[in-house]
Amino acid sequence: MDGFMTIVFTAPRYHTNQHYWVKTLQDAGHRVEFLVLSRQGLEVTSRLEPQELPLSRLYCLLRRLLPWLNDKKHGWSPARRVRRALAELQPDVVIIRDPALPMSLAAIRAARRLGLPIVLYTQRPQHQLPGDWKLRILMRLQRRAGRPGIAPMITPVRGEVDAPHYIPPGWEYLPFVMEPDPAPDYRTRKWCPEGVRRVVMVAKYLPRKNHLLLVQALEELSSRYPVRLEIIGGHDTPEYQQVFAQVRDYISERGLDWVTQTEPMPYAQLQQRLHHYDLYVLPSRNEAVGVSLLEAMGKGLPVVCSTTAGARNYVEHGGNGRIFASDSLADLTEQLHAILQDPAQLPRMGARSLQLVETAFSPQSFLDRFRHIIHGEPIATRG
Repeated sequence: MDGFMTIVFTAPRYHTNQHYWVKTLQDAGHRVEFLVLSRQGLEVTSRLEPQELPLSRLYCLLRRLLPWLNDKKHGWSPARRVRRALAELQPDVVIIRDPALPMSLAAIRAARRLGLPIVLYTQRPQHQLPGDWKLRILMRLQRRAGRPGIAPMITPVRGEVDAPHYIPPGWEYLPFVMEPDPAPDYRTRKWCPEGVRRVVMVAKYLPRKNHLLLVQALEELSSRYPVRLEIIGGHDTPEYQQVFAQVRDYISERGLDWVTQTEPMPYAQLQQRLHHYDLYVLPSRNEAVGVSLLEAMGKGLPVVCSTTAGARNYVEHGGNGRIFASDSLADLTEQLHAILQDPAQLPRMGARSLQLVETAFSPQSFLDRFRHIIHGEPIATRG
């Protein structure tokens, strides 16, 4: 890029899916900072320490009266505190996540007051349907943040490219970054040892994650060949605990001793654990992106996700994995069978996952696109 920059991200909370962008920018010599309202214990912060801003007193009062406001994505920090934090950091550009949320509106206002360039960040698809009222709000915020022009809107989700979908002005596709991380013995590894198809899923026990759908699909296939499933995920809220118990009880009642429910673990340990599986499945409905799928691709695993997962654009159907009709037990079962019935195809599909990570989702590919968005430079073509 044209010199090193100070880049400040703002978001209601820090999420591990930002780790790869942060690392890539830092490795390229840029200073990266993150302003948030909250963070969670298992998020990866090895490359930076997010700065937590204080919550507004008004928000703290309102959430005592209105329990649905307890989710801090609805919260905000006083505008003067956001402005002070940005003034101290002196960024060359501010990247603001989910611009319609209160925290982000405060950040837009503060950055505008300081005369700082703004890039907005959403996980809505780049290709949108005309007439969407949420899109109209986001485009209005682009004009407000970029006045007298429009601020760029970056997204890691491409979406449906066929008509009537279109790319709104200023919307740029900036996929997540992943570094190849195959096991040391990847090229000589044994797939499906003793014929057992080893499947893994990593997800909190939210209803939309569809844990039980995956269990039921593999249950049907288990009569045809040996399978093993490990579900790794947290259940630290009443809602999560209810879903966890539903899955646990189903496993117990059906005698599915080949399914294991595992508690969350530190990030580095989880990444090492992924090396010991043959297939990664993300059965969620309406998953904004699903960076865990890209992490599995970086390990050289075939992957499966639904038609409503943002990460479906990271999967080549029949190439490095399969895409099933969201919420369809029959189709999920069919797509899993298409992969697991013949373990001999797993190395080919896994190798394609690695190839995609090394090209389309590489740090250099990200930096090329980022340079294009910030400086207007052409995106390099790489063989």
